[in-house]
Amino acid sequence: MKQKIFYGYSFIFEQSISVQAKLIFLYLCKFADRAGKCFPSVRSMAQCCNISKRSIFDHMRFLENEKIVSRDRRFRHDGTQTSNWYQINKLKDAWFTIPSMIFELEISAQAKLVYMYLCYRANKENTCFPSRKAICEACTVGKTKLAEVLDELEQNGLLKKEIHFRDKRRGQTSNLYTILDIECA
Repeated sequence: MKQKIFYGYSFIFEQSISVQAKLIFLYLCKFADRAGKCFPSVRSMAQCCNISKRSIFDHMRFLENEKIVSRDRRFRHDGTQTSNWYQINKLKDAWFTIPSMIFELEISAQAKLVYMYLCYRANKENTCFPSRKAICEACTVGKTKLAEVLDELEQNGLLKKEIHFRDKRRGQTSNLYTILDIECA
């Protein structure tokens, strides 16, 4: 069975913003229409991104201040508020595909983000070889945390890591990462 996918915008990995803000942005991408609009609830964002509702508000405010996302508050006929409309403001041509099931997995927020970054960097064979430094910078995680996250992804069957070395004992090169399909349960 073919996996369902959504499109993420790669510019988010060039932003100097938190893991949580990047993850929330990519969650919005999952539900956005072609015009970049969506209206997921804060509760679903918090649950699927492994972030508290209070933090969702803080990070959404930050994304709005950075002009990455804008928000339009919506109200019911009786005056009570319903879910907001969110607009992704920086629709660029550089997008990549992400398996939709990533937000349904019981893995850390950092693991979800690193997995999506590796999806962005992957070729048609689902392999890539970014340096640890590049992954740390793009995903706003430290080297120690990255090692834990890569182990978490491997243990959950989402990633296969192969260590590569230069010829004639000249040290290690970048690892080769193979992104494995997310099993649909």
